[in-house]
Amino acid sequence: MRWRFMDRIARFETWAAIEGRKTISLEEYSLLEPLGRKGCFPESLVVECCVDLARWLVVVSSAFEQTGILSAIDRFGFDRETSAGSVLTVSLKVTDRQSRDVHFACTVASGVYRVGHGNLVMSLLPLEEAVVGEDRRALWQELHGKTQRT
Repeated sequence: MRWRFMDRIARFETWAAIEGRKTISLEEYSLLEPLGRKGCFPESLVVECCVDLARWLVVVSSAFEQTGILSAIDRFGFDRETSAGSVLTVSLKVTDRQSRDVHFACTVASGVYRVGHGNLVMSLLPLEEAVVGEDRRALWQELHGKTQRT
């Protein structure tokens, strides 16, 4: 099984910003139950939602030629837990773009409440070196609902 971290891409600006939505399922919110934290979505998966969205920004901004791998997490903190049925709005803004990496400021909210925030750095590499056998364009169309011109 492969995790799907974003249900919908709501907004995209080439090399500038991206926003996505993630609805927490019953299965996802019970992952921490064996650790005594019944009913909350793991914070590590909140961060992974940000990483997934950052990767999408790189892939689509580069016309499906590059992808990003996480190279740093900085000052990521959490304000509250999330539960089943919560809809997370994940917003990323590019704060610095260099030839080898892209820096992002991330904010995750559930309704009017901030869930978490922090910074990521993604190192860039050619898409074909990182993704094998996946049709990223078809998945982007499914998530964003718009055709991306190349």
